[in-house]
Amino acid sequence: MTKLKAEVSGRKRADEGFRRLAAVVRDSNDAVMLLDFEGNILAWNRGAENMYGWSEAEALQMNIRDTVPEDKRQQALAFAKALAAGKIVESFETQRVTKDGRVLEVWSAITLLRDDEGRPTAIAATERDITGRKRAEEDLRRLAAVVRDSNDAVMLLDFEGNILAWNRGAENMYGWSEAEALQMNIRDTVPEDKRQQALAFAKDLAAGKIVESFETQRVTKDGRVLEVWSTITLLRDDEGKPAAIAATERDITQRKRAEEELKTLNESLEQRVAERTAVAERHADELARTNADLQDFTYVVSHDLKEPLRGIDAFSTFLAEDYADKLDEQGRKYIGVLRDSATRMNALIEDLLVLTRIGRTRGEFATASVESLLQDVRRNLAFALEEKNVDLRIQSDLPTITCQPPHLRQVFQNLISNAIKFNDKPQPVVEIACHEDDSVYTFSVRDNGIGIDERYYERIFRIFQRLGRREDYEGTGAGLTISKKIVEAHGGKIWLESKVGQGSTFLFTIPKEVPRPQRAKEA
Repeated sequence: MTKLKAEVSGRKRADEGFRRLAAVVRDSNDAVMLLDFEGNILAWNRGAENMYGWSEAEALQMNIRDTVPEDKRQQALAFAKALAAGKIVESFETQRVTKDGRVLEVWSAITLLRDDEGRPTAIAATERDITGRKRAEEDLRRLAAVVRDSNDAVMLLDFEGNILAWNRGAENMYGWSEAEALQMNIRDTVPEDKRQQALAFAKDLAAGKIVESFETQRVTKDGRVLEVWSTITLLRDDEGKPAAIAATERDITQRKRAEEELKTLNESLEQRVAERTAVAERHADELARTNADLQDFTYVVSHDLKEPLRGIDAFSTFLAEDYADKLDEQGRKYIGVLRDSATRMNALIEDLLVLTRIGRTRGEFATASVESLLQDVRRNLAFALEEKNVDLRIQSDLPTITCQPPHLRQVFQNLISNAIKFNDKPQPVVEIACHEDDSVYTFSVRDNGIGIDERYYERIFRIFQRLGRREDYEGTGAGLTISKKIVEAHGGKIWLESKVGQGSTFLFTIPKEVPRPQRAKEA
């Protein structure tokens, strides 16, 4: 009885052990399955459900070939038959296809199940997804190939500086073969005066001091000294302790030479620029003094010329009025020429004085309505406008701007006066407009007059330059010169667009932020 009880107790313990083992198999993260020798699935655990996507109920209606890529199905069935014939293959790498079509790399461990008489009865397979590991291995192989074939020098050192690995880039850069380098210490590649520094650096790394990258020097097998940029990686073991030093080094000798050459060139250029700037400043000062002297001279001469000119005009008028009856026709003609010349000389002097005043004095800037300035010009030129029946068209929404109002009024008056004077059409038309952008106002004075040939665009802005004959068009020819000087004093520019016979358009700009010596006030 005691023996029977012992046998029952042993059987129960064995059954309990099997149940526990079955629970472990059932809940394992690995896929565990049971197959017959035709490949039919006889058992399928939760790991298989999770890994491949088919439930146990679905899998029990399937054959193992349903989980194998198309090109490997016959190979899988042949493998099962080989097992049935007694061929032992304990583990191998293969592929599986999941329910949603993904292909997994798996490691399969095979157990051949036998009956009590030792005959093969089924196949138990335990499979683990190694797709991530395979990809990582492939990535490592590729990375190793990149490191091996890199143009940069890549080496592995211990903390005494002994070289443990040496890639092709290091062979090409420094001249020593891998076999030679593996018998060397890093100090053999360092200039004599920096060898102790290199070893101290390695010891600092071993002590945990982090230096990721730096510039240094290396000596090649043939004695050349290279400037290099070294990037350091401290390798650690599984316990986190420093194990070795990986160094990636790039030859920057040419770059360093170029930097030095560029630095020298920049210093030379800076010196030359400084010298030329000093010369230019001296010349500018001399030119400014010369211009100031010339303006003073012109102003004084122009002012002093007016006094004798008034005498000439007065006496010629006296002769014309009191001695006309005592002079013959030729004499009276001479007196007329004298008076006309005096009048013209007076106009020239007045224009010259205007020019010198623009250079000698800075007018006060103020805010002014351009429309109001043009109404003043219309009144000043009323006789000329009416005499020639001019159609003066002024844009309705002209701005209010900051300027020197009297001077800007003079610009408009000069340009409109010229548009009237140099017009041969039965109905002269003069149009005033303005275009505004972020920084400037651009004004235009357009006419339908005689126009100007492109060859003379620059010439007409020079003082006392005339294109028409004096007897055909009155004036001194200084109006455009005065206008140009006023516009430039405002920080703007003036130019011309014209076609002969089709009229002219004079355009000039006035900056919105003009240089002014004092705060603007209302005009």
